[in-house]
This record gives sequence, C-alpha cells and structure tokens, in this order.
Amino acid sequence: MAACKACERDDELRLVLLDLQRAHQRATSGVVAEHLGGERTATNLMNGHTKDHLHSWVVAVESGLPSEYAPAERHPELKKDSRVINDKQDLKRRLDGINS
Repeated sequence: MAACKACERDDELRLVLLDLQRAHQRATSGVVAEHLGGERTATNLMNGHTKDHLHSWVVAVESGLPSEYAPAERHPELKKDSRVINDKQDLKRRLDGINS
C-alpha cells in the first residue's frame, strides 16, 4: 500500500486515523475536522487523501460510510461497531482512552 502524500503533510490527521483504526471506531468527518481545528471542515478534511482502509474510518454523518469509497477500499471491520462518533467531546474521550 502506497503512503498517503496528504497525510505526510498532516501528521495530526494521520495520528487520529491511526487511533480510530486501532480502536475500529468510525467518526464523522465533521467531528474530526472540529477536533483538529484550523482550516479543516467536514467538506475538505479528506481532500487529496488516499482512499484505503486507514482513511475509511472517517465517515459521512448520513450514511456512516466513507464518501465515494468502493467496498474494497473500506476496512473490512468498518461496520463491526454500529456506533459512529459525532461529538467532539466523545471523540476526545475516545482518543484519550486509546492513548492511555
């Protein structure tokens, strides 16, 4: 699997993606963008990023799935947990729990 060039420029997002994958936990693009701050928005958060298993943990609020991903690009365990994090404080607690 090729490295994501966009993640090389956004280490904060890469670390969140790794934590979400480690926990097999989905989070909406809006809450991840809000957590990371800066110029990131739900709309532009994943622009330029590789569509692969790692990036598939960031999902659309409406469908709970990553936008415009083919089934093979989604992590096979993506829907194992029906819960999708859509709250900034919940995401922070979850990430703190993963890293403690």
